[in-house]
Amino acid sequence: MWCVPHPYKEGHTLVLLDTEGLGDVKKGDERHDTWIFCLAVLLSSTLVYNSLGVIDNMALEKLQYPSILHTQ
Repeated sequence: MWCVPHPYKEGHTLVLLDTEGLGDVKKGDERHDTWIFCLAVLLSSTLVYNSLGVIDNMALEKLQYPSILHTQ
């Protein structure tokens, strides 16, 4: 996590949050990935989703997790 002055809004601070990648085979717990991803999305006003290769259907399904959790 980094806090830096906003380049265009004086008196504002940007908080940059980098999370671990999804699908780490060493963890073996997909729920962990889901909670980390949801937390990052819900805390963010802008999300940069970095993907190795093409964004597939599985990645798109994971993008809906925060909205599902928010409605429960």
